[in-house]
Amino acid sequence: MSETATTATVATGRASGRLSSTPYRLHGGLSVSDLIVIFGGIALLIVGWALQRAHDARLDTAEIAGLQVAFPEGWLPLPTEEPAIAQWTDDQGSGATLTVYAGPAPAETALIQFGSPNPANAQSAYTPIRSEPVTLGSTAAVRSDYAYARQQIATSSPPEIIRGREVAWTANGQQYALALEAPDRDWSSFEGLFESLATATVTQGGAG
Repeated sequence: MSETATTATVATGRASGRLSSTPYRLHGGLSVSDLIVIFGGIALLIVGWALQRAHDARLDTAEIAGLQVAFPEGWLPLPTEEPAIAQWTDDQGSGATLTVYAGPAPAETALIQFGSPNPANAQSAYTPIRSEPVTLGSTAAVRSDYAYARQQIATSSPPEIIRGREVAWTANGQQYALALEAPDRDWSSFEGLFESLATATVTQGGAG
């Protein structure tokens, strides 16, 4: 083999072993670095979601009429009037409240789905949104969403729309309702608290 041919062969071998100067791309045009950025972003979203869930899940408890009632840590107690037996408000001043109501249990357990000791249905422009049976732990309950209009005191402003979610169940021979309410503009900030509050309260309270 000639010297020229040998030189060409060596040059070709070196070229074939040289790394590409452009990023390695998978099928579809995404490079490895693109995938690292994408999966890194997803991981950060998951971590952020977990931290928010942990923050939302910080609960305190109080014994009310034989029930262990869960409420958000830092919320402040308010005075109550029947049928409410306990109430708390958020510590940021938004007007959100968590209230426990109690009343006589219906004659038949099945009737729980038709009533609640929560007097919200007497409020102006009360509007039921949805109602569905649920099981929390081993306790049968009914979860309902509703809204009503609350007139601002000493102001000419239009009524404020209040959103609410409650769970009603029977325990200790009584019918109870745990209701979370907040102004419509802030409802999305508090809605996520309800499931952990309801589950903790109903399962700890037991069924009568």
